[in-house]
Amino acid sequence: MIQTNYDIALSQIGDYDTDAIKKAFYEMAWIESGNIADRKQDDKEDGLARGKYQYEPESAKTALNRFKNWYESTKPFKLEGAYEEANRRIAEEDYDFLH
Repeated sequence: MIQTNYDIALSQIGDYDTDAIKKAFYEMAWIESGNIADRKQDDKEDGLARGKYQYEPESAKTALNRFKNWYESTKPFKLEGAYEEANRRIAEEDYDFLH
């Protein structure tokens, strides 16, 4: 079975119903973007919110910092690449999740 970074992170967050969490994220993605990973807000080129979960820049920055802090406090297995990507995006102030 191929595990995504998402599956790996869920396996390390404690005693939660990971299937329920996956379902909730799927539902949020469907509501926010129709589950389209590269959607822009209102399907406009200059739409502020981006991606499957329609993060706006400040929200994306917050999410990246939360992931970085969680990673540093828990040292989860096999998420080094995601951690490096979060650090790169924070350092470069790249909060556009479409690229």
